[in-house]
Order: sequence, then structure tokens, then C-alpha cells
Amino acid sequence: MLLGLLLLVSEAVVRHNESGFYFLVAACILWIAAAAFTFLFMFSLNTRLARTDPNSSPKEPLLLLDFKRWAARHRPRLAVLTAALLCLLLARHV
Repeated sequence: MLLGLLLLVSEAVVRHNESGFYFLVAACILWIAAAAFTFLFMFSLNTRLARTDPNSSPKEPLLLLDFKRWAARHRPRLAVLTAALLCLLLARHV
């Protein structure tokens, strides 16, 4: 995520006088929001899911609850990253 952000910021710096600059700024802001969301709300859950015993039942209540939480948090994160990508594409074609 950090490398993607660095590439977006460098693209915005290089194209600061072009018409799609504001779309690049929007893409950077959305990317930062997705990264912050990932580190604040998904990192600990991801770590907990990765540490589960591979021999445990996938129907175990706590494991199932953690996976449902992860999936519910992943959808808005994907939506924000998709919006950032669309802003980047718009910046290239304006």
C-alpha cells in the first residue's frame, strides 16, 4: 500500500500543472484513507485469522465471526481503492 501511495504522489507531483491534477490528489487522499482503514481496523483481525490453528474447524463460532467481520470490513476498503483507481484513470484521460 505504501508503494502504491508513493507512486500516486509522485504522479501528482510530476503532473501538478496538468488538467487531471485534482483527480490525482483525490486518488492520493482515497488511498491514504484506505491505508489508514487497513491499519486501524483490519490489521489486528488479519493477524488473528492468520494465527488460527489450521486443524480447527471452519465452523468454529469465533473463527466464523472473525471471518465475517473481516469480509464486512474488506468491502468498503475495496470500494475506496476502486474509487482511487477510477480517479487515477480519470486523471490520465482528462
